[in-house]
Amino acid sequence: MSLPNKDYAVSFNTPTWRHFDLNVFAIAGLNDENYAEWASGKIWVMIVNSDVRPSDHLRLNLSYTDSRVYRPSDGSRVLLQDVAVGTVEYQLSRAFQLRFIGQYTVNARDSLRDDSRTNLPIVIRDPTTGVYAHTVTYSNRQLQLNFLFSYLPTPGTVIYLGYGAVAARPDDLGRPALNPVQDNLFVKFSYLWRRQQ
Repeated sequence: MSLPNKDYAVSFNTPTWRHFDLNVFAIAGLNDENYAEWASGKIWVMIVNSDVRPSDHLRLNLSYTDSRVYRPSDGSRVLLQDVAVGTVEYQLSRAFQLRFIGQYTVNARDSLRDDSRTNLPIVIRDPTTGVYAHTVTYSNRQLQLNFLFSYLPTPGTVIYLGYGAVAARPDDLGRPALNPVQDNLFVKFSYLWRRQQ
């Protein structure tokens, strides 16, 4: 079975100015692919990316991606994926740099059904047990934070000190706050030794 495809896209880009630039891309598919249910669907995708450079030492990057798939039969949403990322880099001096990256992700999916033919629920076979089960609705949210300090005193010598944390919420039912899932702390040292000839 083939799926027809008809999309409308628009993009906007500013010049790369000294302190700022912006890129926006959007696509609307009124008759596109709903791959999750292998049926026709309506899609919406928007990507926004911006660099802000207030000074020679400070740089910020902000990006946002919004992706949605809807059923044409009743307009219900099948998939939702949102990703927002913010990066801040600060060059304290030639050798010292600080970097922060924050990412917030939302993934949501409706329980799947055969929207284009029988309208019956879609079942998936578990490869380990062989049991067939209905696909269930889910909504996952995750916040990831990363900090990095780097010191490069000379070419070939570098020290990295970093920390990362992940907090997540597996569903929207009765859990208003994100819960810590993972913490990481790392140190990396590299030294280039030059032998005299």
